[in-house]
Amino acid sequence: MVDAGIDSIPVWIPFERNTPLAARLVVKKLPPEQAAKARARAKKRLSKSQKKGSDLAIRLAGYVVLLTTVPESDLSNEQLLKTYQLRWQIELFFKRCKSLPGLDEVRAGGRVAHSWLLGKMLIAALIDRKLVQLLEETNGGTP
Repeated sequence: MVDAGIDSIPVWIPFERNTPLAARLVVKKLPPEQAAKARARAKKRLSKSQKKGSDLAIRLAGYVVLLTTVPESDLSNEQLLKTYQLRWQIELFFKRCKSLPGLDEVRAGGRVAHSWLLGKMLIAALIDRKLVQLLEETNGGTP
C-alpha cells in the first residue's frame, strides 16, 4: 500500500517450531537532500570503523525502514512514522538531559540534589519543547 510516499508490504517472521509472526515492513524514501546527508554520514561512520560498507547499506541510508507487528488498521503507515519520529525526539531529549552541565557531579542522595536535578530537567524540558515548536514553525511541521 502506498500513501504519502510511504510503501509497506506484509512480511512473515519465521520462528523455530512456532507459527510465523505477521508483520509489515514500512519504507519511506527520504527527500534527496536528507538522503544525501544520511548517505554521507553512513560512509563516514563506515570509514571510521574501517569497514567496507555494501552498496546496499549506503543506498538504504536514504530511507527510513521500520518493521512492526502493529496492524495497519490500528496504526497507518503515516502514523507509524510520526510515532517513530516522536520516539526519536524523546530519545534525543534524554540524551540532552544527560549532558546538562554538572549533572555528573550530583550525588545520588539528599533533597537538595534531587531538587537541583529536577529543576535542571524541568528547564531542559521547557527549552526542548520551545525549540521543537520553533523548528516546526520554520520547517512546516517537521522538527
